[in-house]
Amino acid sequence: LSPRPPPNIHRSDSTTDFLQFLAERDILWELFPLSNVTDNSAAHKEGGRGSLGLGVGRRGKKGGGGDDPRELNANVVIQYHVPPSKADDFIDAWKEAASKTWEEKTNSVYALRRFSTLNHHFMAYGSWETYDDYWDHFTSKHVSKLRQFLADNDILWYIDQLKKLGEQPEAL
Repeated sequence: LSPRPPPNIHRSDSTTDFLQFLAERDILWELFPLSNVTDNSAAHKEGGRGSLGLGVGRRGKKGGGGDDPRELNANVVIQYHVPPSKADDFIDAWKEAASKTWEEKTNSVYALRRFSTLNHHFMAYGSWETYDDYWDHFTSKHVSKLRQFLADNDILWYIDQLKKLGEQPEAL
């Protein structure tokens, strides 16, 4: 079976070409629709665009290139596995931390999404100008409070760093 989206979804030529590329190379892929959980848009800074890998790193170089993490923007994704009975409390706790995160000068994106087809699986993603900025965020009081909430409620979470590939624009 070749992987295809449902027939009622419009596919552009580039999408069709990409799906064909995946099928020809026997590459596995999954598609999960995400629902917006927070009221704020993902890119909350001026003009609806954040740095998302387009900013300037610590040494004045354009972020997103090279292999030295100090030269990269910090882009992370966090997966949360939340018992359905705790989802509303989780969303409230996340929003509380997010309200302070959105005030961080070096944060350009911080958003929470829930898989539309799973009632327990949430994804958050964020972007900071540098990994030092991200570390300041991660060790902040508002994120420490969120992490304590997660621990107290037995909510599993996993964090992964993302690296921007290619030169595509990061507009949302």
